[in-house]
Amino acid sequence: MSAPARRSVVPFLAGLAVTSLAVVGARRWAPELAEWADEPSLAWSTLALLCYGAAAALVVQSFPLLRATRLYALAFALLPLASVQFLHHSQLLATGDGQRLLGDAQKLLGAMAPTEMQDRAPGALERLHAALFLVCPAALLLAGLVPVTASLRTLRWATAALVGGQVIVLALLLAWGPEHPLQTDHAPLALAVLAGVGAVSAIVVWRSVAGLGGAVAALHLLLLVAGLAHAGVGFTPLLKWLYLEHHLLTLDQVGLGELAPGSDRLLLQLLPLILVGVVAREWINGLSHRTSHDALTDIYNKAYAEAIVEESGAMDLGGRYCVALADIDHFKKVNDTYGHGAGDVVLAQVAAVIREAVGTRGVVCRTGGEEITIFFPFIPLAEAMEISEQVRKRVGGTTIRCTSNEGRREKLTVTLSIGVASNVDEAGKPVAEKVRQVVEAADRSVYAAKKAGRNQVVSGA
Repeated sequence: MSAPARRSVVPFLAGLAVTSLAVVGARRWAPELAEWADEPSLAWSTLALLCYGAAAALVVQSFPLLRATRLYALAFALLPLASVQFLHHSQLLATGDGQRLLGDAQKLLGAMAPTEMQDRAPGALERLHAALFLVCPAALLLAGLVPVTASLRTLRWATAALVGGQVIVLALLLAWGPEHPLQTDHAPLALAVLAGVGAVSAIVVWRSVAGLGGAVAALHLLLLVAGLAHAGVGFTPLLKWLYLEHHLLTLDQVGLGELAPGSDRLLLQLLPLILVGVVAREWINGLSHRTSHDALTDIYNKAYAEAIVEESGAMDLGGRYCVALADIDHFKKVNDTYGHGAGDVVLAQVAAVIREAVGTRGVVCRTGGEEITIFFPFIPLAEAMEISEQVRKRVGGTTIRCTSNEGRREKLTVTLSIGVASNVDEAGKPVAEKVRQVVEAADRSVYAAKKAGRNQVVSGA
């Protein structure tokens, strides 16, 4: 499993837990929920609408720093659902003021309104609400196709296309679609397929340090359950299929697939709250990542390394630890020959190879131009030397493709000189009291490696 997919597990499980608790709670308090779901509530509907707006505002505010293009598209793609949900659950158009507003609109439209708007509005709103359970997952799926490198202007056009496309599809469904879009024979299956494809693609495509893919997958799951509840079928058709075709369930268990009336409204009330939490978490994690990581290489930066060296709480290296300093051989020659752009590509590729080779066994930081420091907590010198040798071989065997200043495509290979030092000797006796002393010993070992001919690992023992 890739790193982005692993990071998606926690937010997906959190979203799954929230949805499951909502379904169980709806079953537990079914009579009260059914009564609440049938009553108009301007306060709850306004709160949900404000949460959607807050999520969109947070995305816009954080965009210059985080460049979260797909999250931007997602937040705005949910606005049609927010608007219809507000009108549907508040029943604002059914009030006296709403009726007068519709009457005024009818007078303005004149011949364009063949029937009384007051009579048509509630039914049309119900059809729109049901259709959105199918349209929204498709819009979220399309939001994942927005390029992460899209400019702000392109992103705005893409977002407008997503919202406009939903409006057009909803208008067509309203004009020529079925009376109950979710109660047709294939609607629950279509909803399940859309949600399933959307959830899987989100985990694969929506990459971020906060595990955004898992959060988006959880939103797809929530929309699926809400749609099945709104259709009045729940999971019963699926469980019946498992019972009849594969005999994996008993007949008593099939009834567990029913969803309490009003579950859809409860889940839709939770959706904007979860969305705000997802956006806020992405913002906080993104800021934290930018603060502690190097922009070019995406490994920990010098400030983070200094916090470790100064023992100021960045991490605990333990009673036995090692430090390795890796320096790219003849890096100045790469810059002089092929240009600084090619040098940046080399740095980024080398850092990626080192990070992958070290894995969870150490902490990789960029502490200078071409200097990378690796902290090995709780690891003895022999093991640190072995890992460093693996790093050296992996980097030396990597072909780096870049473009020179003249525009030529180049294939480069580089080597590393690595110095390793430990805070204890072979007998386990401390030889350095401070982390900085171990770093200085590793630095002296790097110079020894370069003096001995480069492309080798030298211990400070």
